[in-house]
Amino acid sequence: MATPKRDLESLPLPDDNFKRLESENSSITDLTTLPPAYTAPIYTSASRKWYQLPSAKEVGSFKLKPYEKETLSEPARIFGIRRLYFLAGTGILFLIILIIALAAGLSGKKKLDVFLPLPTSAQTFKGDATYYDTGLGACGFDNAGTEHVIAVSHFLWDSQNVGTNPNANPLCGLMIRATRYRPNNEAFLIGAPGAKDTPGGKNVSVDVKIVDRCVGCAATDLDFSRAAFDILADQAMGRVLMDWAWL
Repeated sequence: MATPKRDLESLPLPDDNFKRLESENSSITDLTTLPPAYTAPIYTSASRKWYQLPSAKEVGSFKLKPYEKETLSEPARIFGIRRLYFLAGTGILFLIILIIALAAGLSGKKKLDVFLPLPTSAQTFKGDATYYDTGLGACGFDNAGTEHVIAVSHFLWDSQNVGTNPNANPLCGLMIRATRYRPNNEAFLIGAPGAKDTPGGKNVSVDVKIVDRCVGCAATDLDFSRAAFDILADQAMGRVLMDWAWL
């Protein structure tokens, strides 16, 4: 069965319904009103929070001076080396030097290990022969250059000292025979004692007496008077190799 159409406007409405509609219409009108344009807040030092950054306008602009840029961009250096590395290296080097110094101090002084041609030996020794101008020697003798005398190495001399007086050294006056092979073609001073009568191509020998101490000689070297050296070689040669033994 069909429902008859009714006119809604003809339906009675209570006053409360009108009031409700009016209030709803008024709220809809209010919502359609546009809000004012948004403006960013301006922060000041008093209102800024710890997590808010200042604006470019507030910060402004500044320029670093050349020395300030170098200080900020480059680490401090000493002699072209970063200061941290320089100080660390200096400390390590100082520690190494300290360790070496302590080790040397603990080890103590080592005795000089030098082979000495002592008078009690019957063997033949090899050494350099040189010459010097004689005079008052360590034994207290004043010898002329024409005498056949020598100075022995300070190593040998000091090993035989018996007191503070060098004249009392038991080496004083001991005899040594020095021998050297002189080739045929070796020049020698004509007229030197013994040299002019000694042909080349054979051994030449001279007996000498100990009268002095030689500071610059090695343990087996001998320093001859000029007359004694002339028999072994020409003085122009200065230094020659020879053999020698105790007599």
